[in-house]
Amino acid sequence: EAVTRMASGLIDCGAKKGDREGVWCDTSPKAIIAMFACFRAGFVLTMFNTSLLHQEMMELMNAIDIKQLIIGEGYKNVDFIKESELFYDNVPALQNILYIGNDMTRREYKNIARYRGTADNLVSEFSEKVTPEDEACILFTSGTTHTAKPVVTANYSRVNSALLQGEDIKTTENDVFCITMPI
Repeated sequence: EAVTRMASGLIDCGAKKGDREGVWCDTSPKAIIAMFACFRAGFVLTMFNTSLLHQEMMELMNAIDIKQLIIGEGYKNVDFIKESELFYDNVPALQNILYIGNDMTRREYKNIARYRGTADNLVSEFSEKVTPEDEACILFTSGTTHTAKPVVTANYSRVNSALLQGEDIKTTENDVFCITMPI
């Protein structure tokens, strides 16, 4: 239910199938819900390193045309709200910054964590249109150049990887997993 509600809220905020959505927050249940909401509705997920500062974030978001950025409070000494103040002026594709932090009094951005989307029926519609070939996730890798490069993975790749890993460790339907970020 929480994943559907989050996906509905993202749709209400303008997200469409195939849009690139970023998540920049610490490991939390809300971040995992946001991740699965993106997958369910067919948005392309990018999990950003929590240690990045605004200049690096802007460069990465511009490289992949992030439409919506989902942020939390911050991590260690990085205040995501403060760091994101310049994003609208410097990331042309960015339409929304959405907040999933714990401080319900913050009013700088739409608070997607308490959002009660009206697009629940659209989540099913969006989910039905997701195909194995669709882009699912963008990961950044530096390789040998020390410059971040985006690598796009498809749903087929993500599901196949999970199935093969499950087979390798002989999982059953009774097993429970702890998800680490990013997935």
